[in-house]
Amino acid sequence: MVPPRRPSVAPLKEVQEQLEQTAVPLEEVPERFLLMANFSIELGGEGIWNSISQRLGYFANPGSKIRLLTEAVRELVAIKNDVSNRVSPNELQGETRKEQVKLWLDGVTAIEVAVLRIVQDYEQRRRLGRGSFIKFWSINRRVARKLERVAALRAQINNLEVLTARLPPCPVQEMPHMSTFLGMESNLDKVLRYLNDDHVGIIGIWGMGGVGKTSLLKRINNNFLPLQESSVLGGQRSAMFDHVIWATVFKEYTVNKLQKEIASRLGMRPSDNEREQATAIFNHLKGRNFLLLLDDLWHKIDLEAVGVPLPSKRPTGRNKHKVVFTTRMEQVCGSMGAHEKVKISCLEEDDAWQLFGEMVGQDTLDSDPRIPRLASQVIKECHGLPLALIVIGKSMSTR
Repeated sequence: MVPPRRPSVAPLKEVQEQLEQTAVPLEEVPERFLLMANFSIELGGEGIWNSISQRLGYFANPGSKIRLLTEAVRELVAIKNDVSNRVSPNELQGETRKEQVKLWLDGVTAIEVAVLRIVQDYEQRRRLGRGSFIKFWSINRRVARKLERVAALRAQINNLEVLTARLPPCPVQEMPHMSTFLGMESNLDKVLRYLNDDHVGIIGIWGMGGVGKTSLLKRINNNFLPLQESSVLGGQRSAMFDHVIWATVFKEYTVNKLQKEIASRLGMRPSDNEREQATAIFNHLKGRNFLLLLDDLWHKIDLEAVGVPLPSKRPTGRNKHKVVFTTRMEQVCGSMGAHEKVKISCLEEDDAWQLFGEMVGQDTLDSDPRIPRLASQVIKECHGLPLALIVIGKSMSTR
């Protein structure tokens, strides 16, 4: 093996001392660095010499510095885990981590990956043996930079006193619904026209149980999700309403139960005091556009007692206040003061056949010549009631 050529440039005393401190053999140092070092000392440029002196140290074996960096990162990761453990319970309570926390955690993850790569490169170059000092140059430089980055991340932790925040609820929360929507398009279009009519504030949807009232109400809700341009329903902008509020009203409903459901949807703190809660809801909604969707009413609800601003048939030109509810009884529409009513009827025979066929599946219908005849009898017995057709159809599909 041919020994490395000794540089023709003789280092000055200060340069020689720096090389001895870093245990870097003279033959490992490129001549251009020796020239620059000698020149800076001769000119008396202390700033230039300090910079070059630091770079001469980059030729030294970076083992000790890597151990220092690895330990610093290990401590930083421990802090990161502590931060994550503090964030997780808050997220389970519906809060969201702040953007600066996300950036800090991402920064720590990035430094972990970078340091691991540095360690791998160091081990690979260390195995090269003699002549490896010049190869340590980039390793040392990367280590120095990462140590600075670790120190910066450690300093930033002082700015992360508040880790999470409760964001305001989105204007519309998507409701799950079946993809099948046979025979309902005309009713949906009718309700949407009423919602665009400033002379209609309260809309009652009524019909027998299982006829599809809740499914229609869910479609109305989801139609106001942001920019559903690809929707078969045409899609509208949620900006039409500041809030689309869904609440299910059971037979055992109380004013306070409904208040708490509405308050929760609005991101407000629920209260057991009906009057205080009504005032808070009213003050929040009166200056905003809202659509209140009430499912399964059995009797009149006192909207004023709940705190809901009463929709008017006379347009004010200010805010849109709309209420749509479902009920099994037409008289509830009257007691609620509905400005318009929409009756949901059972499916026509063709739609009933199509719905039942989708639930059963074509393979099942074709599996035995007796099944279509039996299916026809079932459809007649169901009298076009969607819920019955769906339940019986699904049960037959598994046999």
